[in-house]
Amino acid sequence: MLSAAGLTISVGPPVDLGGDGICEDLNGDGESTVLDAALHAVAVTAVDAGEFDLSREQANAVDVDHDGDVDYEDALALAQTAFATDGDSENGADEGEEDSETTADAAEVTATDEETAEEQATAEETTTEEETTEETTAEAETTDEPAETETDEPTDTATETAGDSTAPLAITEIQADAPGEERENLNGEFVTIANTGEEDVDLTDYTVTFGDGQEYTFESVTLDAGDSVTVHVGSGDDTDSDVYAGYEAPVLNNDDPDTVTLIDADGDELDSES
Repeated sequence: MLSAAGLTISVGPPVDLGGDGICEDLNGDGESTVLDAALHAVAVTAVDAGEFDLSREQANAVDVDHDGDVDYEDALALAQTAFATDGDSENGADEGEEDSETTADAAEVTATDEETAEEQATAEETTTEEETTEETTAEAETTDEPAETETDEPTDTATETAGDSTAPLAITEIQADAPGEERENLNGEFVTIANTGEEDVDLTDYTVTFGDGQEYTFESVTLDAGDSVTVHVGSGDDTDSDVYAGYEAPVLNNDDPDTVTLIDADGDELDSES
């Protein structure tokens, strides 16, 4: 039973339909609908009113947008998912009608396509005969003297390609599962980036994306040649070797690893690891 704002609603156990740790089906009816979003809003109202508290596990299960807070934006995310599902069903019906019309149109042009294919086959045979005659004539006019071959030195393609790299940066370590309780050790979740080149690199406006929309953009950091910098998920004072993204909840999945990407100031992807 869920009570808030003078309302009492009977619901079943919440169900994780997507297998991502989030209970999209709050009333336990096997579907994620707008009703589930309404129930989520009722739950948020009850929490805000101090009528009950959520445990850490419960909060994680209904944190739909993964921002570390249980609020009305999670209810909005559930509603958007439900509307998208209904829209897919309607679009499927429309597409079925369009497919039927397309099939009828295809049947009408089949005869024309067969006639066109026969005409193309005849034209190709004529062209082939003309090309064969021209090749025979050219071979008869060719002398037996061997053609001179230029002896340029081979080009080291691999070396030139490697030299085109925008910056010699690489993601060398991803720690998704912080030691101990993750929410109490946010800085134990981190990504390390190394400068493997021989020159310093200005990381200003370079971005590290953690997946699911979370990211961190460097403000003013120069990474010396041979050095590395670690981007921690939590909060702290930035140094030349450690910077902090400032999130209040974990952002990297443990069981199904997110893809971490390093992007330079021009928006070009430099490295990507999971």
